[in-house]
Amino acid sequence: METELLARFTSISLTEAEISPVVFPDGTGATNEEDTGLYLVWKVLHPRPINPETVSKQMHKAFNPLKELTVKFLGDNKFLFRFEHLGDCLNVEERSPWHFENHLLFLNRVPLGSHAGSVALNPCLFSVQIHNLPFLSFPSGVGDTLGNRIGKFVHAELDAKGRSSIAALRMRVAIDIRKPLIRALQVPDTDGLMVIAAVTYEKLSIICSECGMLDHQLVIV
Repeated sequence: METELLARFTSISLTEAEISPVVFPDGTGATNEEDTGLYLVWKVLHPRPINPETVSKQMHKAFNPLKELTVKFLGDNKFLFRFEHLGDCLNVEERSPWHFENHLLFLNRVPLGSHAGSVALNPCLFSVQIHNLPFLSFPSGVGDTLGNRIGKFVHAELDAKGRSSIAALRMRVAIDIRKPLIRALQVPDTDGLMVIAAVTYEKLSIICSECGMLDHQLVIV
C-alpha cells in the first residue's frame, strides 16, 4: 500500500501548505518510548502479489513465537514483523533465509530509532558450504577470503584449531541477491595447482540453473 501511494504522489504538484515540513518536538523518535518490541522488515521475492493474511498465518506457524508477534503489510510483497520477545526475533534471524511458497523471503532488522522505509533488504544472509577445498584444517584468514568472494563474510563454523565438523567449510555469508550466485571457486593448493571448489547454499529454493539468479527458474520445454 505504501509503495503505491508514494508512486502516486511523486507525479503531483504539492501546494505551499503541503510543502512546508512538519516540525515535531525535540527528542521525538521513530517509536513510542513505551514500545519495547523488535521490528524486522521482510520481502518475499515472488513474481505475483501475495495474500498478506496467508503470509501472516504461515509465518506464525513457522516461527512458533513464545510471545506476541504482529504482522503489517507494507505493499509490494513487503511486511513489517514486530516481536515482543528478543529470543523470538534472534531465532528468526539466525534461521534465515525463510521461504514462502518456495520463494525466498529475505529480511533485515529495523535499527533503533529508524523506521521501516529506511531499511535496506539486500544483502541476504545464507549458510554456505564450500566443498573439495585443499585443506585438512583451515589457517586463519582462509574463511574470510573465501567468504568475501561469495559475498560478505560473517563467520565460519570452525573450532579453535581451524577444524570443521563436516567435510566442507560451512559459513554465514551476506549475499547480494541482485547478482548471480557464485557456484564454484578456483582455489590453489599448496603446490599452486588449481582445485575447483563447489559452493552450495542451504535452504536455497528457486534458482535459475543457467544464470544463477534467484528470482526465476529455467524452464525446459
